[in-house]
Amino acid sequence: MPLDSRLLWGARCLLVTALGLSIYLIIAGAQAGAVAGCDFFSAFDCEAALASRWAKWWGAPVAALGAGTYLLLLAATALIGRHNAAAAMGWRLVEGLGFAAVGAACWFVGVQATALDSFCIYCLATHACGVLAVTGLFVLRGYRSADAAPTGAALLGKPVSAPLAGSPPALGAPTLLGVLAVAGLALGQLFGPVSEGPPATEFTAPEDLQVTGFDRPPAAKATPADDSAFPLTSPDDSNGPSSASENKESASELSSYRRPGGSRKVAFLNNRLSIEAYEHPVLGSPEAPHMVLELMDYACPHCREFHELLTEALAQRDGQIAVIVMPVPGEVLCNPYVARGAKERRGACKLAKLSLAVSELAPESFEPMHRWLLEGDRLPKYTAALLEARRFVDADALSLKLRDESGQLDQRLKRHIELFATLNSIKRIGLPTQVIGNNVAGGGIKTTEQLLEFWDREFGLTLKDSPDETSL
Repeated sequence: MPLDSRLLWGARCLLVTALGLSIYLIIAGAQAGAVAGCDFFSAFDCEAALASRWAKWWGAPVAALGAGTYLLLLAATALIGRHNAAAAMGWRLVEGLGFAAVGAACWFVGVQATALDSFCIYCLATHACGVLAVTGLFVLRGYRSADAAPTGAALLGKPVSAPLAGSPPALGAPTLLGVLAVAGLALGQLFGPVSEGPPATEFTAPEDLQVTGFDRPPAAKATPADDSAFPLTSPDDSNGPSSASENKESASELSSYRRPGGSRKVAFLNNRLSIEAYEHPVLGSPEAPHMVLELMDYACPHCREFHELLTEALAQRDGQIAVIVMPVPGEVLCNPYVARGAKERRGACKLAKLSLAVSELAPESFEPMHRWLLEGDRLPKYTAALLEARRFVDADALSLKLRDESGQLDQRLKRHIELFATLNSIKRIGLPTQVIGNNVAGGGIKTTEQLLEFWDREFGLTLKDSPDETSL
């Protein structure tokens, strides 16, 4: 087989491989599932790459852009193989798309090495196939150009022949367009809209669900809220024009109410999980009529975004709903289900323990500490977080609690992690995850209104039409 035929068919095989890998990455990213074969080396973290902001360009999967590029390059190889005038169009496509493919490969490898601090093996294989295919096509281009030019042919020791029809044209505008395409890709990812978060996942826990790690009896019944602390009103209870505003002020005052020496068990997941609300961090009051269980991670960017919606939604419900918070750090240091270390998760375990320590020493201070830990777009430094915690609790008591000689804080984190792993084994979900009764939901909520609608539906709440009245 002549050299030019071998180069052409080799490039085609590589492009078909790159196309197939791109399609697999599109499917894996859409399903948000585990990527097969990506866990045999600690530097590989395909799931993190596919879930990151760098996997999208203005909302579109970059793997889809890659698949389109490789498909067009395949079509171009069909044109350049004809040895006629139509080949010129094929060479123009190879020129522009080739520069775009190689530039995009350099960009994404750099992103993985710097921004993600981990690599996606399928992404690397896709880029390698693309770069090798483009390299082969440009070698073929030089070979065809030499064949078409008598001087070049003589230099190569080949017999001088007449120029071939459809020989490669000189490099020109397509090269510039390819470079501009790479620049547009980079600028779009840097300054374009960021991914809105994981896709919505919602399911009802099976009745035979087994929850391990929690000491509470699996069939324990929930303790009702202290109704005297949160009186519910109806339209018939109104005593005049001022009653609505008075109710609102009362609810606001009681939004963080904690009964001295209080105890309240809240049941979730078909009574398989019973939580003592006074022993866990709570946003709001442990005596609120309706309780939500939230699993989250301080290193999770979607958790940081979601917290703003959560805070506003809680304020709009004026103490009628409270959230039990369970940190689930996604750091390899304390989470056995995390196989690889990631730069953006470093410190998540220590910050989770710090928040639990503050909630135990000063339960009323957990909410401002929790809010501080979720401010900004990245995980705060542990030293800064420790100094912030000392504003709420005694420094010596905090140091003793964090020493954790009994292993209590470690055990609590382990229970949180095991609970999330149990739910994740039923259906793959992302953080933050909310549990209301028997229903589990993760992702998909983008606005405060959507969150309120979800709560109202799950709790069967019906609010009055008047915006000034918050009675249920």
